[in-house]
Amino acid sequence: MSKCDLCEKELGKNEYSLGGRNYHFSCGYETAFALKEAAVNYAFKMNSFVALGISLVNREFLLNLFSNNFRENETISATFNVGLWRTNSPSIIIKPPESPKFTKIRPVQGGVSIGNVNFPVAGTIGGVVIIENEFCILSSGRALAPENFELRDEVSQDAFFDGGNEKDIIGFLSSTALPVKGNSNTMDCAVAVVYEDVGVAGRIVRIGNIGNTAEPLLGMKVMKRGRTTDTTQGVIICTDATVSVIYPDGERIFRDQFIVAREKSNFALQGDEGSFVLNENKDVVGIILASSNDITVVSPIEPVLERFGARLLRV
Repeated sequence: MSKCDLCEKELGKNEYSLGGRNYHFSCGYETAFALKEAAVNYAFKMNSFVALGISLVNREFLLNLFSNNFRENETISATFNVGLWRTNSPSIIIKPPESPKFTKIRPVQGGVSIGNVNFPVAGTIGGVVIIENEFCILSSGRALAPENFELRDEVSQDAFFDGGNEKDIIGFLSSTALPVKGNSNTMDCAVAVVYEDVGVAGRIVRIGNIGNTAEPLLGMKVMKRGRTTDTTQGVIICTDATVSVIYPDGERIFRDQFIVAREKSNFALQGDEGSFVLNENKDVVGIILASSNDITVVSPIEPVLERFGARLLRV
């Protein structure tokens, strides 16, 4: 019986491969992660770099390089002696939503339009969370805290961009976790305190009550409800990804993300940022960061909740 190349214990049926060697799942993933961390420095040099993470195809761990120019990517495979899954993907560029969407819902809940009233922006409410005994909205930083925002800016559902008005104001911006130029970002999120006279619910439109939080896993089937593309299903195709996102004022690099894809259609588009991503048990695994035409980048939910000292409202 063959043994794991890392821990040297017998493999049995728990056998996975990486670069021609055999591993237990956990050992293979650990090795793939180390290779990915080393290879990302090469990937940064590519003009066409979009993302690099870990994928699993037929029990083989691969580095998954998302790029819009395959001619540049041979260096990684040759240098690190590892299988390279190449995914043709356009650059992920932050853009405003293309057109208004009208989705006013009460009580306030996940899956619908939200925006800072002082700017022409719109994103999606991920869900309602509790922070220091206050009900709060968790969403995208770009929807709640766009450039030149101020804390205590009011937010509305619908966003003013989507036809909301003063009667739709539901709370005020209270805290942010926004990216900076560099390569150490892990989220782009913000929270808004909900006014006491506004009703809230721990559910997501067209999905229902949410469960707990869960870890995003390769191959996991997921779903979301977003302001732009409504309810969609997809699959996690890449984890522990390092991703380049182009903001209006320059590039931001995000680490520790996961990537969702949907066959023959979009899992998410502009305006869906902030949506919670859930597994089949309706446990929350992440919050949408950004999308291109074919992939969606998602930040794992547990670090986001920890950053804000928040817990999900589940009733």
